[in-house]
Amino acid sequence: MKFSATIYLKGTEESFLAVEMYKEAFGLSLGYNLSYEDPEGLRQWGFDIGDDYVPQRGYFHADLVRGNETLFSVSAEGDYGVPHEVKFIELGMQMDSKEAVEKAVSVLSGGTQAPSDEGWNPYTAGVTDPFGVYWVVYI
Repeated sequence: MKFSATIYLKGTEESFLAVEMYKEAFGLSLGYNLSYEDPEGLRQWGFDIGDDYVPQRGYFHADLVRGNETLFSVSAEGDYGVPHEVKFIELGMQMDSKEAVEKAVSVLSGGTQAPSDEGWNPYTAGVTDPFGVYWVVYI
């Protein structure tokens, strides 16, 4: 059994920016993905985009991976008609070192937060990223 999670964002540009931020924050790589910059890929997936389609930055689907393991995915909300009504989501990311926690928290918070002792973990931080996702990053 494997758990998977997808973060749906309001638009294609947000999906692009989020993927770039999460790659930097958590040291991840882009795995399987379908970009809105790839008209042929979209057609193969059954999108009726017409001949006048203008490619745009962003992802219909983007897996973020470490090694061979997909940790989570990012998609633009409109792709599946998922309503953007979730009031709160928390995702936890365990890192390998204090330095990795510091980097992730700095990237996610725009440099405005630092890790601290939260009681249950001596080096952790709770931070809401620019896309409204609340992350608990810890060692």
